[in-house]
Amino acid sequence: MIAAHVGRRYPFLLDAGESARPSYAGSDPIRQLVVEREGRTVLWDGRSWQQAAGDDPIDAIGRFVDESEADTRSRPPDLHHETRVPARTVGYLAYELGVFIEDVPAVAIDRVGAPLAVLSTYARVDAIDPVSGVSTRIEFHDPRARKSDEPVPDGALRVAPTTAATSDENELAALYRRGFDRIAAAIGAGEIYQANLTRQLRRPFGDDPLACYQRLRARQPAPYGAYLGLGSLAILSNSPESFLSIDGDWIETRPIKGTRARGVDADDDLAAVASLVSDPKELAEHVMIVDLERNDLGRVCAIGSVEVAEHARVISLATLHHLESRVRGRLRARVRTADVLRATFPGGSVTGAPKIQAMGIIAEVEPSARGVYTGAIGAFNGARCAELNVAIRTAVVAGGYVSYGTGGGIVADSRPDAEYEETVTKSRAFLDSLAVQHNVARGAGCK
Repeated sequence: MIAAHVGRRYPFLLDAGESARPSYAGSDPIRQLVVEREGRTVLWDGRSWQQAAGDDPIDAIGRFVDESEADTRSRPPDLHHETRVPARTVGYLAYELGVFIEDVPAVAIDRVGAPLAVLSTYARVDAIDPVSGVSTRIEFHDPRARKSDEPVPDGALRVAPTTAATSDENELAALYRRGFDRIAAAIGAGEIYQANLTRQLRRPFGDDPLACYQRLRARQPAPYGAYLGLGSLAILSNSPESFLSIDGDWIETRPIKGTRARGVDADDDLAAVASLVSDPKELAEHVMIVDLERNDLGRVCAIGSVEVAEHARVISLATLHHLESRVRGRLRARVRTADVLRATFPGGSVTGAPKIQAMGIIAEVEPSARGVYTGAIGAFNGARCAELNVAIRTAVVAGGYVSYGTGGGIVADSRPDAEYEETVTKSRAFLDSLAVQHNVARGAGCK
């Protein structure tokens, strides 16, 4: 799907896996916005790099997306009633953009040092039909575009890691346990109900990032996968979770909470599903996040329009089962991209509840910035057409290293060994795709 774009500038693949939605691939964008680590925003306007007007990166992102809306001269095939988002503006939003939305502290240490956001606007993309595999070229018609616009030049993205140290499993386990204890104490004191605690693996990387992504996809295709080639930075996402889907007046999120490893045989697999759907801890955690998502959508939707269209259904991937709900609402008339981001970002399933308090404790207990991981990756075409994933199961390759985060929600009856083991289970497919021996013994690390 992406082969025709390899070797060009800023190639991407938005990979719908085995779902009924089209996948998209492209390269050689004509506009680009970059939010640097300190929040300064620059953009390529077709001729030169300019600093974005104003000081707020969320406003800058909103203007960039909204002004990039364009009609298409061809459309992907009709795919039942699934949302079809032509991938006009493609990129990522890092978790730490939340610092510019909510009053939460920034994390000083950033092992990767990637920009807080990179969004690229394309003049044409390829849409790949999920059934036939046939590719359709989509040309965007934008009356504001100038024929003399040059593709975005290389070299504007600066990656500045604070440390190149690899992660030691024993150190990660000890840090995780300390974070778990702090979150458990906060829950006991009534500060929060839930927080998503994560850890990040870091390894030397000498492989081809795209080849690694292709191995990962072959092992476990996911409905919201992505590959972004950004020069000195590559992002490999195998996410099963939809953060936001916007189609005209309607906005939808599909939070995931609750995980079980697939069984070794059919009976074992059925037992895993039965355990998942009857586990009080998993169900309570799921309900909390669904309620949070209803509240977030309610900030930009018409009164009375927000509904839980599906609740806690089981979705099954190659190696994992999850619980997923579908929450939707009708957007108010004047809502634009910046409004939606301020109401919803980052996603509640990767923060906790209440969101602001949980984000503050996450900044306190996690040793380094999350970066792209638990942010969002996807596409926009103006203010009322978007599809973004929650950037879980996501790796970032930069400076000869790969970073990969895993995590899960902590609630009152969580147990540290079980929670740590869940992060091990979630990382296994990626580590296998790297051909890295996963040497953490089952159940070890949080003694």
